[in-house]
Amino acid sequence: GPSKWLGDYQPANTISDGDCPKGTRPSCMADPFLNRIVQAQAGTEQVFVLLACHCPKLVDLRPKLIDLHEQKMLFFCPAPHPLQNHPLARGMQFPGLRGTLNIAEALGKLKDHPMVRAPRDHPVFKGCLLPFPYVGDILPCLIDEIGPYAVNWSIKATLEDFHRTYTRRNTPTSKEDREKAEFRHELERLYYLDGQIPTHQLVPKMVDNELSINLLDLFYWYARMPQDPGAIAVKEEVLAYYREQLPRDRLMHDHAKSAAQKFSISLHDAKWILKSGIFARQIRVELFRVVADNLPLRAEIHDPFVRYADWFRRLA
Repeated sequence: GPSKWLGDYQPANTISDGDCPKGTRPSCMADPFLNRIVQAQAGTEQVFVLLACHCPKLVDLRPKLIDLHEQKMLFFCPAPHPLQNHPLARGMQFPGLRGTLNIAEALGKLKDHPMVRAPRDHPVFKGCLLPFPYVGDILPCLIDEIGPYAVNWSIKATLEDFHRTYTRRNTPTSKEDREKAEFRHELERLYYLDGQIPTHQLVPKMVDNELSINLLDLFYWYARMPQDPGAIAVKEEVLAYYREQLPRDRLMHDHAKSAAQKFSISLHDAKWILKSGIFARQIRVELFRVVADNLPLRAEIHDPFVRYADWFRRLA
């Protein structure tokens, strides 16, 4: 069926289903912009969920994140483009997707497509073999000056994992195992290429460690609500004050303390505005160094969306 958006989207796999890979660290993150719980099936995915959620949304920057679909099913039959029915894509035409069965057949690997057998007492299929869908990792949906587009992120713990199946990870990789894993990833690449969606194979080591730690800490504040709802009314004024004061090289705690006194809000709410504003890129600070209450805040030097621009760029 057609894609659903923001709070209406439902991942194909969820943590509550118990479908997470064995030995991983799944996590749920409540994103206020997406208006739902985002599912990171493993710690390896969490890093990239955070980076995608950090992408500009609430400020006038491009590209801008308009949605995020994690654990998205790859249709085995022909299907519309993931963005075909997005509200910002009205009147636009997108190429359709062939589906994984057609791609597997074109590759001469139809026998390697996953299948399941229906129960013998099923009213229609009565024990027949049926195609089982693949599920992707993260599909950021973005918009630039041209319009909406998507990129596909395939995530593993190491680059070597793209060349072996998970069930055989602790044993030597055979030629058959390697071919099976490479077929699965090539099939996903071609599936999205039909829709002019580029696929990037990513591992956590590609993201700066300090940036990852900072984004996780800041997200905890970004996902909260203020203690006093009245703080929302002065949020834009406080954000402007922080941007004005940033060159003064103060400790983060001192920035919040000063704002709390000036705007008669609690220290907690002053920190909430500061830290959630940094995560939402309404305040631009250097995130490739430790960001903490007892350290000075420094203006942004290295923009994550310049350093990792290729991962967010539409297909050329």
